[in-house]
Amino acid sequence: MEFYELLEKIIDAAPAGYENIVALLRSALPWVMGICALATCFFGHKVHKIWNAFFFFWIGFLVPVFVIGLLTSPKGTGMDILILFGVVTGGLCAYFSKKLFKLQLFVTTFFLVFAALPTYLSFLGDAVSTLIGFVGGIVVGIISTKYKYIMTIVTTAFTGASLFFVPIQAKTLLSDGWVVVFSLLLGAAGLAAQIYTERKELKESGEGLVKGWKKIRKTLDPANRKGNRKLPADRGGAIADARQNRVAEPTDAVPAGNEPHREMP
Repeated sequence: MEFYELLEKIIDAAPAGYENIVALLRSALPWVMGICALATCFFGHKVHKIWNAFFFFWIGFLVPVFVIGLLTSPKGTGMDILILFGVVTGGLCAYFSKKLFKLQLFVTTFFLVFAALPTYLSFLGDAVSTLIGFVGGIVVGIISTKYKYIMTIVTTAFTGASLFFVPIQAKTLLSDGWVVVFSLLLGAAGLAAQIYTERKELKESGEGLVKGWKKIRKTLDPANRKGNRKLPADRGGAIADARQNRVAEPTDAVPAGNEPHREMP
């Protein structure tokens, strides 16, 4: 299921009595999606915090509303109170998520990849592309906790590009193939723009990546493994020379039985 379709289903799931709000949200959704998608594509690293708040708000909103609604089946005023409670818990979840920085990075990156990757792999079918998107979201999310700048820029550039064309496809006859082509082109443009605007942070992140790679290579080198380490040639030669040229140190001790004779007075 596309991310855009998922949002439509969430809007349509509103209870009876909210028809006017549902109609307003459905009419505004393509425009809001398009603006947010372009901002994500070209300024992804800067608007990443907005996506953090968005995803954690919906987690904090949907979980209690779904669980409590399933257990109590509220109606009328009870539903209004439940929705208000969900808004409060969603706001608190979005606010306190910044305290868990790595979890925030993982969750946001996972949802961004999971929302976009099936679009690029649509030729594989819904089931396969969704499964790959789920697994890819987990993998990329884990990597993003280590390399924040690089992964954030790449994921937001191509996710924003795909999210921009999905509403257009829903309103036109644009084929899946052309959506992929246009998304790749727009994503490449967004990636180039973000690389330029975030070049300082990327340089620092790149230096850390190079150091990490050198450390891994050094660890995997058989010569550096425990038990296989050899002394440098100059140091080994110096130690060998010292052992060969070792001489006994002089001592003032007199061997037993050779003490000088002392006469008694």
